[in-house]
Amino acid sequence: MKGQLEGLWRDVEAFARESAAAHEVERHLFRKVLDMGFALLMYFFKLLGQGDQGERVALEDGRVLLRLEGTRVRRYLSVFGEFVLSRHVYGEREKQAQEYIPLDARLPLPEGVHSYLWHA
Repeated sequence: MKGQLEGLWRDVEAFARESAAAHEVERHLFRKVLDMGFALLMYFFKLLGQGDQGERVALEDGRVLLRLEGTRVRRYLSVFGEFVLSRHVYGEREKQAQEYIPLDARLPLPEGVHSYLWHA
């Protein structure tokens, strides 16, 4: 990431030497900043993992849910691009409702696929 930032400084210096138009520099910087944002958000999701809280999880209401087999994927469309998040889910038994999804609760994710920033 540090190398990418240093590269942007060099790009700006080159644009200045070449007498580039402001909109060309702006377009270039915008794309590079989006790329960096995507990489950083991907790293954030990687650090959080898949939300595995063990075979069983106790809810505040006293119920105990089981970790369902495998992981479930969820599409998430951020302002930086699309991500597919693989997460563990919990419920009373297979083929019933997914009652608790730790990663979704931790973030918290919107009901739809679009980041809250798309609606701001």
